[in-house]
Amino acid sequence: MSSEYISGSLETSGSAVVGGGLTVSGNTVLGGRVTVKGFLDAQNIKTPCKGLFKTEEELGEKYPDPLVGWWALVGSSEPLTLYRASGGEWENIGTDTFTIKIECDSLVSQIEAETSAREAADTALQANIDAEAKERKYQDDSLADGIEQTIDTLQSEMDERKAADESLRAELEAYSDNSVDNEAAERKAADTALSERVGALEASMTQSVA
Repeated sequence: MSSEYISGSLETSGSAVVGGGLTVSGNTVLGGRVTVKGFLDAQNIKTPCKGLFKTEEELGEKYPDPLVGWWALVGSSEPLTLYRASGGEWENIGTDTFTIKIECDSLVSQIEAETSAREAADTALQANIDAEAKERKYQDDSLADGIEQTIDTLQSEMDERKAADESLRAELEAYSDNSVDNEAAERKAADTALSERVGALEASMTQSVA
């Protein structure tokens, strides 16, 4: 890419587009509106107010040759002293001519309203938390009662079944004992009857032989 050096002034009746960086030495006059789409990094910006300084010496060191229309504030607390440029020097025009007034009523009202809204929101949230905790406790208590009732019911059923089993076992034992006794008695009676028949038969045979 070639570079072209122009000695002297340059005028154009149309637009000028610069694709790279632009360095301008000397004073620049912009007659129309200036739009900065990026960031403006300016070391010095000419404004009437030059800021707040602790002492007059600091103000003089920062701006030793003030221009007409410049002014600044000096002091570390209220009331602040107002200085203005006069004849190339800073002139103290006193503290009664300048008053800093901060309109904070609307800000205080806004803060109070926001604080009240947050307190109301916190109260509502706490109420919801308490209600949910109460509902959960009620559900937990109901569940515990239900479990306890179920356990009691199962225990009662187990006790009833145990009693029924014991009763059935006793009946079975009694039935078994009676059955054995009856069978023994029947066998004894049968043996007695058989013995008597044998005795009678022997007696009959004896008589016959005689």
